[in-house]
Amino acid sequence: MQNNGFENCIKSGLIKKANTKQSEITQSIKQAEFFLEEAYDQLDSDKKEAALLMLYNALFHATRAMLFKDGYKEKSHYCLQQYLLQKSKEEIRFTLDDANLFDQLRVKRQEIQYEFTKKYLNENIEELYNQTEEFIEKAKSYIEKRINYEPTGPQSK
Repeated sequence: MQNNGFENCIKSGLIKKANTKQSEITQSIKQAEFFLEEAYDQLDSDKKEAALLMLYNALFHATRAMLFKDGYKEKSHYCLQQYLLQKSKEEIRFTLDDANLFDQLRVKRQEIQYEFTKKYLNENIEELYNQTEEFIEKAKSYIEKRINYEPTGPQSK
């Protein structure tokens, strides 16, 4: 029997069915675009850690908008990654790489925010930026049937 993390998150109440509003979907996408723009600004200032935090927030909000579109709300960052793993099985546009990107940034964000020692990033932040920007575009494509929004994010570096 295969362990399904997304279903486990639902069973444990960390993801719940909800009556989501179009405004929540729209606002979450706008937040994703805002944080992507903030990451871009941090890259220009060579502030890698701050850029990574902004990239994670951008991914979080784009994924959350998709979750809202599907009629769910989350109480766990980990369960959002499980949701993306499930999407990679159901939707051709989403891949395991998307779920892995989310998890990579989630773990790094946690290290930066909660550990007492400075973390030096070896990751190519510009590449992570480009991957995040691509994911946001896929997320917007996934939800575009249900909302109207004005894209505001910056162009790729």
